[in-house]
Amino acid sequence: MGITNTGRGLIRDAVNNLLTTGGVGLDNTPFSPTDEGLFGGGVAVDSLDSSSDWSFSGAASGLSLNEESGEFLEGTGCLNLVSGDGVGSWFSTFGSTDLSSKKLYSWFYVNLVSDLTDSSSAITVELCDSSSFDGSSTNKYYFSRDELSNGWNSLNFSVDSPDIEGSSLATSDISDYKVSVELDVSQSGNNMRLDYIRYYEPDTLGVTDSNESLVKESGDYYIKTTHNISSTESNGLVISEAGDNNGSQLISRIAFAPLDKGTNTELQIDKYYYIESG
Repeated sequence: MGITNTGRGLIRDAVNNLLTTGGVGLDNTPFSPTDEGLFGGGVAVDSLDSSSDWSFSGAASGLSLNEESGEFLEGTGCLNLVSGDGVGSWFSTFGSTDLSSKKLYSWFYVNLVSDLTDSSSAITVELCDSSSFDGSSTNKYYFSRDELSNGWNSLNFSVDSPDIEGSSLATSDISDYKVSVELDVSQSGNNMRLDYIRYYEPDTLGVTDSNESLVKESGDYYIKTTHNISSTESNGLVISEAGDNNGSQLISRIAFAPLDKGTNTELQIDKYYYIESG
């Protein structure tokens, strides 16, 4: 049964009312002109351009440095993660780092997300202040298989909001990172990878002006949203994602892809929402 024209109009009006603001960046917090990582940089914890400081355990059977052009996102390489089915883990010590009130980001690649176990903890990231990763000194952050997709995924979370909190862990003194993957199918070669672990200071992600300047236009069966970012805010930036306040993406680009435009030209992002009749 097809939707009527009146029905499409009702849907259009309902969606139009939901779209009150829009944003560009990774979070809707105040813009900081000194933050070079606004669209994907941040402060590097580990660029993963070397495998020398990494170890593995559990079902994991190896790791290797991948320097193949087009297969890593940042720097000169990433890690290939090799594992049998089960729970494989890879971990490293990077030195004491204050991550209090910060957001941590890393990039995880999987060729077929269906190879992961259908679980709320298909991927677990752990942070601790020693290499023991025991319960009292470890925070755990879960990612379900439903949150992930084929290809590169951003594993990001607020460090102070773990799924399981270590009672004796101080987030101002983090020194170790561990990622564990639950698998139903063995992974080899470059089918599973890890790249670029970094953190962001609080209140440095997003552009306030663009959050407040959502322009809407509507026709009989569509809504168009437009975000404008001034040239002073968008010059020299590396844009990795953009979205509306309802969580839908306006832009999804390969991370760290350069944005090429004139220095006196503002950035404009348009998105159309169509209401189908069938």
